[in-house]
Amino acid sequence: MSLHPHSEADIIAIASDEIIQKNFGVTQQYLDVHEIEFENGVPRILCIDYEQFPDNAVVYFQVKDYSFYFAVRVNIKIEPKVTFTWNEPRHKIRFIASSNQLSADELQAIISLSGNETITINTHAQTEESTKLVIESTPWPGNFKQQLKRFLDYLLGDASGINRLVGRANGCLEVESDFYIGNGHLGGYLLDNETIAKLTELNVSISFIEKNSGIPIKLFD
Repeated sequence: MSLHPHSEADIIAIASDEIIQKNFGVTQQYLDVHEIEFENGVPRILCIDYEQFPDNAVVYFQVKDYSFYFAVRVNIKIEPKVTFTWNEPRHKIRFIASSNQLSADELQAIISLSGNETITINTHAQTEESTKLVIESTPWPGNFKQQLKRFLDYLLGDASGINRLVGRANGCLEVESDFYIGNGHLGGYLLDNETIAKLTELNVSISFIEKNSGIPIKLFD
């Protein structure tokens, strides 16, 4: 039985129609200067998020030639309809540990974590004297807070190992974000108390790298 009163096909059709018709001013401004990727003649959808807003589904489309996304929110409680549209940055979240003394195998042996369908773990030499271990999440559209929470929960699966890695190999957390340049105002980050507590438990610092790309919107007359 579906958890939602409307079929996913209905939600996709309504969100895709907004891409075609550009009923919202934000959609019109955005798609006047960018294109959405198409696949088999229809706008390419990356995923649908039912968790971010109660009684709403957020449909994420891939922007052509750029790494950020375009989002269409559809109210699904009674009569499904588009309620909001916006551009969504892409976030790459990774944990990095580097050492001048430990080999790749030695770095890997400190932790018991293994990769999965959304997390990769790789080791490689930075220089002849330095080795790096990188745990990285696959970039995917969605709320940054949710993405960071999932990644930290994954690391907490071996909190003691991450602590040892931080102590022995200069481990830290890094967030790389690609924002749409839009009207020149970029987004930001909020680290709530729960997130700070998890960072403290892992004993990791966090740094942010912000990039912006795209074509600025044209303001309406």
